[in-house]
Amino acid sequence: MPGIKPAIQDVLTRLNDITDENGITLLPTVRIWNNQLVHLRRGEYPAFGNPAAFVEVTNDTGYQQLGGPGLQTAEIRFSIHLLHEWYDAQDGTFEDDLVVFDVRDQIVKALSYFIPAGCNEMIRTAETVDNDHDNLYHLVIHFVTNMIDSTVFDNLKTTYTEKAAPTDLQLDSYVADRLVYANQYAVAPPTQTRSASIVNNVPGQTVFYPRSNAGQSIAGAVICLVINDIKPLRNNQWSWDSTNGFLTITDTALFIDNGVLLTIIYTQTN
Repeated sequence: MPGIKPAIQDVLTRLNDITDENGITLLPTVRIWNNQLVHLRRGEYPAFGNPAAFVEVTNDTGYQQLGGPGLQTAEIRFSIHLLHEWYDAQDGTFEDDLVVFDVRDQIVKALSYFIPAGCNEMIRTAETVDNDHDNLYHLVIHFVTNMIDSTVFDNLKTTYTEKAAPTDLQLDSYVADRLVYANQYAVAPPTQTRSASIVNNVPGQTVFYPRSNAGQSIAGAVICLVINDIKPLRNNQWSWDSTNGFLTITDTALFIDNGVLLTIIYTQTN
């Protein structure tokens, strides 16, 4: 789970891959947003192919600590600035640029529920239409996602002796090594970081009773929940009852289908 650069690159690639019904690239220009519209109208920016999509990245909520030192999470907003050039069709519809909404639909389809590197699904939250435009229409589509940033962790790991993940950990090795490494400094000995896995066999199930590899109930504190080895869930999407040992999916928009693998990372005192 790297920093934000791979996530931005994934979004740019996703936009570049959009094609029309003939298999032709829909967006000739895909770049990082730098207020190109203002510079273009001032004559300070070279002409570019359109329709064009420019990606703006913002973080208004700040970062929160996740588990041990070095792993942080934040809500990241991707705002896609769509610029579309439209000329008079000589039929009295000069101001009616409806084609831009066809392009908008393709962008929404491509990015909705897309998972950039280190992030959850992208969810569309708002749009800003252009109600005062000339021949250049400017439409903005806003998406949010939650990102886990290991930039600080990758720097810290050079200071410590890194331990291998537990042999019973059934988790993607890159994710496992870092989750275990981060949390081994967050808990005091003789507490250990362990994992348990459940394969769901009831579509839409929301309550689970995980067991350790030895078949015992989990009495420790759950610190992370991962779906299909690669997707960490946000803390507000689940809850853990340490007294009775059951896990509840609290996010009503999250559907756990049949065959989905749930991996629970938890701490346990020897």
